[in-house]
Amino acid sequence: MGEYLLRLRRFSSQLGELSRLAPAIMVAAIATAAWGQHSLVSKPGVDLRAVLLMAGGGLAFLAALVMGWRALGAGEILDDEREEPAATGVLLGPRQRAGLAVGIFGGLAGFYLNDGNGFSAGGFLLWLLGCLALPLAFWPQTWPARFRLPVLNPSSVTVPAVLLLTIALAAFLRFYHLDSILREQGGDHAGNVLNIRLVRDGGHPVYFPAFFGQEPLFFYLGAALSFLFGYSFLTIKVASAIAGVATVAATYFMTRELFGNRRVALIAAILVSLSFWHIIMSRYGWRDALHPLTTALTLLFLFRALKYNRGADFVFAGLFLGLGLYGYRSSTVVPIAAALALLVSLLSRLFGRREELRTLFVNSVLLVLTALVVYAPLGRFALDEPDIYFARVRQLSVTQAEDPVSEILGNTKGAVLMFNWQGGFPAVPYGPHAPELDYFGGAAFALGVGALALFWLLRRRALYPIAALSLFVLLIPTIGSLGNLPQPLYAAGVIPLVFAIAALPLYIAAELIARTFGRFAPVPALALLGVALGLIGYLNHQIYFDQYVPFNNANAPNTTEYAAVFRDFAATGGDLDNAYLKSRPYFLNWQVLAIEMGYLDWGGGLSDIEDARLHTSNADEKLYVVNEDASLHRLQGMYPQGSTYRFESSRSQPGVDLGFFVFLVPAAGKAVTPLPNTHLLR
Repeated sequence: MGEYLLRLRRFSSQLGELSRLAPAIMVAAIATAAWGQHSLVSKPGVDLRAVLLMAGGGLAFLAALVMGWRALGAGEILDDEREEPAATGVLLGPRQRAGLAVGIFGGLAGFYLNDGNGFSAGGFLLWLLGCLALPLAFWPQTWPARFRLPVLNPSSVTVPAVLLLTIALAAFLRFYHLDSILREQGGDHAGNVLNIRLVRDGGHPVYFPAFFGQEPLFFYLGAALSFLFGYSFLTIKVASAIAGVATVAATYFMTRELFGNRRVALIAAILVSLSFWHIIMSRYGWRDALHPLTTALTLLFLFRALKYNRGADFVFAGLFLGLGLYGYRSSTVVPIAAALALLVSLLSRLFGRREELRTLFVNSVLLVLTALVVYAPLGRFALDEPDIYFARVRQLSVTQAEDPVSEILGNTKGAVLMFNWQGGFPAVPYGPHAPELDYFGGAAFALGVGALALFWLLRRRALYPIAALSLFVLLIPTIGSLGNLPQPLYAAGVIPLVFAIAALPLYIAAELIARTFGRFAPVPALALLGVALGLIGYLNHQIYFDQYVPFNNANAPNTTEYAAVFRDFAATGGDLDNAYLKSRPYFLNWQVLAIEMGYLDWGGGLSDIEDARLHTSNADEKLYVVNEDASLHRLQGMYPQGSTYRFESSRSQPGVDLGFFVFLVPAAGKAVTPLPNTHLLR
């Protein structure tokens, strides 16, 4: 026995000496994994060497983490903030009871008075009162002190200053030349603008049935912004960009609650701000941009609720859970993630800390109640019109496939590999459908998953498996959708968690350096973070601005050039009600053209060129824009007095001619007025 103890002490001493090598091994492991990730996605097929490099880098990273465990302070590096004690009793004083009563009343009023798919004035105000009553009633007295401005000294302002700089960086990357990058909009964007106009014209729908059904939050935000930017593509792009910047801040606070560490949270926020995946979503006017924001806010308070077992956190988690259901359809899986998290926590208390079980159960009921109060008007519509409410789900569901089981299995594999192997966006430097993370960020995420598992095994923190479970649940929208590729927009709710996990290995490596090499360690530690984040920023800038944007511009219809011709016609005295478009099928959306023209009531899209015969009795000047030879020849036969012009597109390229014909019919007794940028065909 004595000999065994002697050997154990000797091994421990040797491991302590080896721990000084851990930082170098860890840095080498990160570089090796990134090299393997790059090789994996830059060649067609599966590269065995790349897989071995990633696996080797991952194992080396975990080995270095174990070696440096003592230097890292017995693994306590993820708890640099003092945690609050968990509550063991339920606080239901007079203020809370009154708030519950008002909240329930407001939820019932919102359900019964906002019928017929419309917010009534009284129903909306009573519902809003109920939504606000619950968080105000449970607002803890300690929170004002928690959010008080810190005393101004270097140690207290560094993190807030870096966070503000990160938010500024996110804003720059999302608003930089937003009006011109990207410039061409699609049919979905036109639907968004028309829904905004519906709100401005006095409509107050709870749900927007057009375009297979859409949730309302984005359109009410867009309606407020339309007072500044009009009914335009820019309006909805500004709305999504605002949501994108807010997501960066929400990711910071969510990650801080998950890991109890402000520096990990800062790295996660920086990674989201740089992410080309999130930049694409933030800059393109999609309501999908709300999904990661509301998910991060829900998880922020859910993590706090499960840590501290306090009613206020459960109420706020329910508030954002319900709000997310008004943002984007993929948010319907967030209640599943919350329900599983609560179930796991209840079971853990049942077999462990039973004194907290009753409190957790009552607080879980508070979360569900708050979410139902917020969801009440939308829930009423879902009950009244299930065919409309679930139309989009049915249209895109995997149940429409010939073999749903095989489709689900394939989609599950694709969802798991979308971060490191094959994604859904069409153009990145490595070829079509490369992963949603750059090769350095992808390697960091893979290593972060291993680190998260190791920390849980060694420290048994309950939030870590709940975070992993939530990440998988948030992939359900892409797993359950039709298609052979992952759907990064449907799965956007995972973005905050993915980058929270990807931040782990970068922080651990820097912290291990700092704790191993003494007072001069901050220099190499910051250098490591600077190089890593700088490389990630460069790669994501290259992917979005140098690859995705040119690809999108080359493949999107040149709607802005068509709209310019119509505006020139109006500027030379023509009436846009006498201007028409006949495009080849599935090329141009006439509603997009109306928005670009600035005349949303324009209805000059022709489904058949023969419809132009109906205009022959009109003696006014007329404009026809066509991009098919057959349509042009038919027009020339109908209007022999007309003149044919050609518009040469500046976006044409070898093999792709985006030019089109401009056919002008003069008014009776008048000559044709040529339009700028066109030339007469004889």
